[in-house]
Amino acid sequence: MTVGKKISGGFCIILLLTLVLGYLAISAMQDGVKTSENISKDRVPRFTVASSLESDILEYARLYFMFETYKSDEYIEKLERQNEIIKDDIIRLQELQNKHPYPDTGVFLDKFPKDLEAYLEVMRSCIVLIQSIQENNVAGLRAGKASEVSLEKLIAALGRDSRFLMEAGQGSQAAILTQYMSTVSADLTDVGNLIKDALVAQTMNDEALFSKLGEKSAVVIKHLEELRGKFDRREYSDLLEQSIAASQGMGKQIEQLQAIHKQLREHSKNRLELYNSLKQQTLSLSTAVADNTQNEVNRAAETLSASTTQTIIILIGFLVLGIGASLFITRMIVKPLVVTQAFAKAVADGDLEKKLDIHGTDEIGM
Repeated sequence: MTVGKKISGGFCIILLLTLVLGYLAISAMQDGVKTSENISKDRVPRFTVASSLESDILEYARLYFMFETYKSDEYIEKLERQNEIIKDDIIRLQELQNKHPYPDTGVFLDKFPKDLEAYLEVMRSCIVLIQSIQENNVAGLRAGKASEVSLEKLIAALGRDSRFLMEAGQGSQAAILTQYMSTVSADLTDVGNLIKDALVAQTMNDEALFSKLGEKSAVVIKHLEELRGKFDRREYSDLLEQSIAASQGMGKQIEQLQAIHKQLREHSKNRLELYNSLKQQTLSLSTAVADNTQNEVNRAAETLSASTTQTIIILIGFLVLGIGASLFITRMIVKPLVVTQAFAKAVADGDLEKKLDIHGTDEIGM
């Protein structure tokens, strides 16, 4: 083998080691790139959708609170739009799951849409009940005002006739009308208080106060009915009957409001439970996605660290082998030259019996 071939062989070994080292480095880089692409294309969007779901459900609950407070149809339209936004979030999450299935997302999608539909159904029921409360409240107030108007007219008529009788010298008859006027005035005050208490009960959604309203309404109606047959004038009787009918109507509205508020309290309890469940599910999904993403980053870091360690080991081995190969090749080339130089010096000094002992197939050996 020629010296050139020996050198070429050494360079081939070095090149081969370099290729192996480069392959390992590229593999480690590819693993890191693949993990980064997976995180950017799937895990980050998945986390974004999960976070959006949580905030969108919170916004839905806020809009419902605004509707419950202001009773405006404007918020019903906003609630419908927010409902569509939440459904779009679920569709996006389902698309991501179809491309890259993950157990945590699968569990979420098995339960969350069903709970969401139950939550939205309860919310719709609450909205209907609130609208019914508004209608009943208006009807109850109208009935209460009608009762007040009738009683005020009755008081005015009794007062007018009482004064007329006093002027006519019929004091005893005037006193009777004055007594009736006092009774009706007390009933008028009770009706006014009943209306105020009804508004307070509705605002506070107080079940105990609603029960008291029913009792107060029955007392007012009873007092008014006790006046039946005591008036000999048709005008008095008609006004009394109008007041009794209006008070009875107000009493029915109070009973209906009490029943509706009871339903609303039950629905509100279910609504709160479902909302907390949905919030916990979205939070769990966000946490799971974040944990999985961190695990993937850790695995990529471990792979890169292992590849780096392997690369360092191979590099050290390459350096040792390269140094050894260099020394070996140098020895193969230099040693015969040193021996030849010594032989030439000996011949030059006159030692013609000196022999050159070199064996090989390269240029020097030949």
